[in-house]
Amino acid sequence: MDKKMTSGELAKKTGVSQKTIRLYDEKGLLKPSDYSERNYRLYDKEAILVLEKIIALKKIGLSLEEIKEHLKYDHGDDILSVLKEQLEIMEQKKGEIEKSILCIKNAIERSSGMVDWDLVSDIIRKIQIDQRADEGHFEALKRSVDPVDWYVKIYDSLPIKEGAKVLDLGCGFSKLWRNNWGRIPKNTEIFAYDIHGSWAEDFARFVKEQKDTLSEKVTIQVLWGDVEKADTWENIKKETYSLIIAHYLNGFLDDREKLLERVSSVLDDNGMFTMTGSDSGRRHLDIKDIFDTIGLDTKFIDKCYQTGKEKHQKLEETLKQYFGRVEVITLSSCMGYKNSNEILEKLQTIYPEQRKYLIANKGKMKKYFDQWIEEHGNFILKSETEFWHCYK
Repeated sequence: MDKKMTSGELAKKTGVSQKTIRLYDEKGLLKPSDYSERNYRLYDKEAILVLEKIIALKKIGLSLEEIKEHLKYDHGDDILSVLKEQLEIMEQKKGEIEKSILCIKNAIERSSGMVDWDLVSDIIRKIQIDQRADEGHFEALKRSVDPVDWYVKIYDSLPIKEGAKVLDLGCGFSKLWRNNWGRIPKNTEIFAYDIHGSWAEDFARFVKEQKDTLSEKVTIQVLWGDVEKADTWENIKKETYSLIIAHYLNGFLDDREKLLERVSSVLDDNGMFTMTGSDSGRRHLDIKDIFDTIGLDTKFIDKCYQTGKEKHQKLEETLKQYFGRVEVITLSSCMGYKNSNEILEKLQTIYPEQRKYLIANKGKMKKYFDQWIEEHGNFILKSETEFWHCYK
């Protein structure tokens, strides 16, 4: 019978402290194989291998909780697969850190050296809007399998007629206008508002360079101001508008109701206000069907779907306080994936709070998606975005 080691002996053999070994026991990573008559922890030779694995996984950046999950679900995978998986995770973290660095640099540049936390917080929030728009833009360019451009779909859903007077709040890069440049009806006036330092700077240059290619008597003015500030609205309210657009601002507003009140006050009697809501929830149901097929837990998906429904209802109730008629339409987009690892990464962005669970079940999901891609060529992930159309 092999002689068992005390925690002190195990510590000497592996170069870790007894305190660390006790911690790993408390965390459920390394349990003793037995106890002595005096209730000392005892370990067999297998404990050395487990402890060495814990040390190695900790060195490459895994947390104790992640190590515990790995040990729990370890089915003899070679270290190469573990390293590749951790590399993917760390590359993702690296991208997030780089975005944070860029955000801080931009905030310092835009603040002009002013140490004002309210101002800096506001600047960072606006930068995040641009970053999210960037991510959505490049994701669509890379993945979209739709025959119709997303911003053409949005444009077609709007009542933009000859002589329209349009207020575009938070215009940003303005793909709505860029991608439909030659379709803007004559005599249309567009007042596009955003802050300095945003993607609207690029749109202002685009308008200046391309204004001669617009239809007859179409004018586009890129104007500067925070659409949540009273002084910006002093300029806005000099006009009334037949169409007011506030797409992709909903999740970034400090005071949504104040904005809705102001919008209602400058909307023509026969005009329309449009803003985005959220994903309609259809994607959650599709993913739930997949998880059911694989045999994975879907309670968190049900929760996300229910949360989405509650947000939908709350937004509808709020809009009805300021507009006499409120309707919602949904526009769908389809993204194609030819690599299972990219699908798994996307699922982690949809359900970030379930990242550990998704990583723990990566093998099952990868097998399912690899087989699907082999049989069908690519995997289509469909989403539906709500657009609210509001009338006086």
